[in-house]
Amino acid sequence: MLAEKIEGELAVIIRHLLTRFASQDEAQTPTARNSRNPKRR
Repeated sequence: MLAEKIEGELAVIIRHLLTRFASQDEAQTPTARNSRNPKRR
C-alpha cells in the first residue's frame, strides 16, 4: 500500500524538485556555492 502511494506521488515530487532546482545556483550545495561567491558566507 505504501509503495503504491509513493509511486502515485513520485511524478509530483520530481516535478517539484525540477522546478525548485531549475537554476544551477540553487542546485549546488551550499559549500560549492560559497566557494564560487565568497560574499555569501
